[in-house]
Amino acid sequence: DIAFKRRANPARAEVLLNKALEVDPGSAKAFRLRGAIFASTRRAPEGLRDLKKAFQLDPKDPDTLCDLGCAMSTMPPSAAAEPEDEGGAERCYKMALAVDPGHVHTLYNYGTFMYRKGDLAGTERLY
Repeated sequence: DIAFKRRANPARAEVLLNKALEVDPGSAKAFRLRGAIFASTRRAPEGLRDLKKAFQLDPKDPDTLCDLGCAMSTMPPSAAAEPEDEGGAERCYKMALAVDPGHVHTLYNYGTFMYRKGDLAGTERLY
């Protein structure tokens, strides 16, 4: 299972996802998973690129929206985000919750995002 390998062995998961994208270059899930790997292994620009591609392919997927929000919220300034990414993390979290109001990963990550901003009331509402 690629999701397990993503956590246990991201390098192997990346190889498998590259092969999956060779077979199906329109797989939003493969782009999302590879983007999340890149983002979690300090390859923010590549992660953001793949997550944006996953969003283009499936703009209503709450997992993609959540992962894109996470990548945007943790991106270092040196990652050279595009101007439209400003405020993008919160926008992505809101879009994910509009699709699935009970999406657990989004509630947790958006709550953490709000906590880091110092918005304790927002954090409590999401947790």
